[in-house]
Order: sequence, then C-alpha cells, then structure tokens
Amino acid sequence: MELKYITYSELLCEKLALMGFKRKNKSDYVREYNGFVHTLSFCHSSYIPHTRDYHILVEFSYPKMEKLARELEAYVGGAWTSNVGYLTPNNNFQQWNVPSSATEDDVRETVYDMIRLIETYAIPYLNKLSDMNVLLLELEEGNSLVPRHADYNLPMLYYLIGENENARFYIEQELKKKESRAKRSHEGNSFDPNNNNIRETPFDREYNEYKEFADKLMARIKQEG
Repeated sequence: MELKYITYSELLCEKLALMGFKRKNKSDYVREYNGFVHTLSFCHSSYIPHTRDYHILVEFSYPKMEKLARELEAYVGGAWTSNVGYLTPNNNFQQWNVPSSATEDDVRETVYDMIRLIETYAIPYLNKLSDMNVLLLELEEGNSLVPRHADYNLPMLYYLIGENENARFYIEQELKKKESRAKRSHEGNSFDPNNNNIRETPFDREYNEYKEFADKLMARIKQEG
C-alpha cells in the first residue's frame, strides 16, 4: 500500500490546528498572526526508491510590505524562509526519511517528532519576529535568518510604521555605500551611470536599481508630508 502524503495525517492536522494553522493545499499550513502570515511548508522528495524524504520550511511574510514593494516595483518581497533544523541548537538541515513500508505507528512517530520541533523552535521563532520592533532590530543587526534584501525591506518597514526620518536616513546611507562601490568597480574611471561609453558593472546596476526604488519611496514620503 502506497504511503499517503504526510500532511494527510489526521494527527498532524489536529496538532497544527491547535496552533492556529489551517491547511492551504497539499503541502502548506497557514495562519495569520499580528499582521504577519506564517506558513509551514512540508516539502518532499523521493531520491531513494520507496522512500519519501520530508523537510519543513518555516516562513513568515508581511503582506503590507509586499503590497508596498509591488507598488514601488521593487521585487524584493516574499517570505523569510528557513528549514526548521536551522532554528534548533544543532543549526543544520533537518529532514525525515519515511519508507513506503512505514506502518501507521511509524508515521505517527514521525509526525510527533515534526510537531516537537515546530512547537519548540518554529513557533517561538515566528512569534518573535512577528513583533515589528524585534524584526527591525534583527534586520538592522544583520541576523543571518532574515538577511534577504534588508536594504529594501528596512526603509519600507520604517515607512509603514511612520518612521519616515529613519527611512530617509537609511536610504541616504545605502545610496552612499552603493555609489562608492560603483565608483570603485571602474578602477579609476569616473563614475557616471548615464555615460554609455563606460561599461556598466553589476555595482552600477545595483546603484541604479536602488536609486530608482529610493526615488519612488522618497517621493511617497514627501507627498504624505
């Protein structure tokens, strides 16, 4: 008898429901918390014959920031994601190997182990970073679990919570750093992103893209006073 997908387990559904998660599709369970969206994704592969390897992605996103990013045409939104194993003291990739011959008791033990890690590590992580003050601090300090596009996310978050001066100051500092890197990338050539005679470098593109984003966000800040 072929092993059913792990999220069809009534035990898993029951335990996750107690934490506020609702099943979204075959792989994902979702809940809303403090304005954020939390997702547990149960991914699987079958590299070994007659075996399914499962791993859990722990994700959180802030829909207001994603909406703002779309409006500013800054495609840097999306969920912050980590394998559940990186949230544990072992800090390594965690997966569960479930053979097709697994009994119901075997599957139950696997589910209990998954739930244990979710309750002990994933939920505290999600709850902690769904506090805006904590998330801002983690982004400012370069937490390795939330490093993605901090240069875009931070000013957008500042703006969304009304800290426009922080958004303005951060953008100004980032523009200076990106412009400096772009200048150095030309090895002595004068930096002019509008000069077609100078070959564009990745650092030029980084600066130009960020400048475009910065101009749009700063215009919005100025418009709103």
